[in-house]
Amino acid sequence: MYGELVTYKELIDPDFCTNVDQSVVTQICIEGNPLQGEVCSDLNYDYVMDLVYDYDLLCGYTDTEGNTKTPAGDVCNAWADVCTEGVPSVTSMCSADYESIPWDALSYIADFDLYDICW
Repeated sequence: MYGELVTYKELIDPDFCTNVDQSVVTQICIEGNPLQGEVCSDLNYDYVMDLVYDYDLLCGYTDTEGNTKTPAGDVCNAWADVCTEGVPSVTSMCSADYESIPWDALSYIADFDLYDICW
């Protein structure tokens, strides 16, 4: 596999904007890219739930201690190069050289279990 681009399972359907109900596509997608905030909106949940593979990682969750966790947002804030409209690309994260990953992004990447997936 060395030298080949490997595609990993993303957090969201790669053809999300094509496959989402077209009655809501203009509010959820811009220029063919899903908007994380709209995808995660409670109003759109029924439209997107089958197209989002890991809702908690993408949209956030509350842990057992009552703390709000936002893994995708944290990664995008620390490592904007791997995100489009607030949606991180697992393939982009996995194809990056380890040395090129921003130091502050490393702890957030742990939430994605990318260590086991990528390296």
